[in-house]
Amino acid sequence: MFPALNGDCFLISYDSTHILIDAGYSVTYDSYLRDKLKSLSSNGEKLSRFIITHIDKDHITGALDFLNENGSSYSSQIIPIDQIWHNGYRHVQENTVEADKLSFKDKSILLEVMAQSREASIGPISAKQGSSFGSLILKGGYKWNADFDFKAACFENRNKVELSSEATITILSPGWYNLQKLKLYWEKELYKLGFGVKISSDAIFDDAYEFLLLNERKELDFLIASNTNIRISNT
Repeated sequence: MFPALNGDCFLISYDSTHILIDAGYSVTYDSYLRDKLKSLSSNGEKLSRFIITHIDKDHITGALDFLNENGSSYSSQIIPIDQIWHNGYRHVQENTVEADKLSFKDKSILLEVMAQSREASIGPISAKQGSSFGSLILKGGYKWNADFDFKAACFENRNKVELSSEATITILSPGWYNLQKLKLYWEKELYKLGFGVKISSDAIFDDAYEFLLLNERKELDFLIASNTNIRISNT
């Protein structure tokens, strides 16, 4: 358990399997996590899973810094990552709609949502905190929710993940119902701002969704039930 003030950052290891759950604040990553991950990588090891439970700033700002620095090329990676669990907007859509060309007005609304939410949630944005976590997953080419057939990480899609003969992850939450409440809330907020086209699979929607929820976290009681809660046990 790395120092993360009021947040979380857990590295669970057994044999040569390593699971990172959340990454605390930037200071958690800079002062503690980076060196540990470099040490593992120098021994030829990797992260089996990187799990983001939810997007409070005390859980995800260190993760933003980590993925920004980890890069997409093998030579620049701090440590290889087999797979990342994180529910973006694309995972809470029941049917993916092809991206439409955004009007100047609609794109401006999305960019304004992102800019205001970033400032309110994580304070002044440095270059390495300018992207959403979902954008960094896509940019780095990581496997995203592959254990769930690339859909939402929720117990309806899969309630147990066997990492090896020694360990199993049991998914306790979220449920699909909770994720749909988030989706409806977000769409309603966009339409309030005058958004005029059908919401699609364009990556900019993932960004706006994530930053808006990061900003509004304390206003949404149902987000508590939407966190990724797991239990890791010996099999």
